[in-house]
Amino acid sequence: MEHKKALLVIDMQKGSFTSKTPRFDTDGVVKRINELASLFREMNDSVIYIQHHGTGTGKFEKNAKDWESLD
Repeated sequence: MEHKKALLVIDMQKGSFTSKTPRFDTDGVVKRINELASLFREMNDSVIYIQHHGTGTGKFEKNAKDWESLD
């Protein structure tokens, strides 16, 4: 039986990475996540993105700028 792997990318949204919410080494972290995601895809493994959705809170509303994933 073949065991598949999956990469979970959680809450890497623009609204979590603002000047009011600075994070350590954002560019480096995003670069490494993107490189890892590429490796998973090359191996035909899954890359799953999990993100907040505002559901009426005013933040992270679906399709709003802060809801979008980082580049």
